[in-house]
Amino acid sequence: MSKPSISLTHAFTMTLTVGAPHALPGTPVGDRSFIPVTGGTVEGEGVEAKVTPNGGDFAIVRDGYGKLDVRVHAITQDGEALYIQYYGHLEVTSAVAKILGGDASAQSTNFDDQYLLTTPVIEAPATSKLAWVNRTVFVGKGRFEISSDGLAVVYEVFKAK
Repeated sequence: MSKPSISLTHAFTMTLTVGAPHALPGTPVGDRSFIPVTGGTVEGEGVEAKVTPNGGDFAIVRDGYGKLDVRVHAITQDGEALYIQYYGHLEVTSAVAKILGGDASAQSTNFDDQYLLTTPVIEAPATSKLAWVNRTVFVGKGRFEISSDGLAVVYEVFKAK
């Protein structure tokens, strides 16, 4: 019997703007922080949406890696709501530590500068033209982008098949 394969097809780019983290260091499970998501966009295959400023990442950093737990809402151009939740892992390299620490010398990263992979789960109304997201497994790869507008995390998100 042959082994199965998985193919990935680009689905969309998700850009999340983030605010300053609220830290709770030294808990028994690691350094906790809440990183507010202040906005963003989801743009790609038949989807265009704006991320609302009411979500965030409930991250835990331990042993040089962060465990991500992100939850956001987005509103499409048609006024439909999307719920997006993802778990993931982030390698806290020295460049990432500078970014998360607010160091003025921090610079944007490339996708391969750190391990930043996620598994987004997206929910749309069952009668929506985006209902296909309810039955799709996604994988995302991210990087950090620093601009005059602040900090954003940019993910290229792929459909698995």
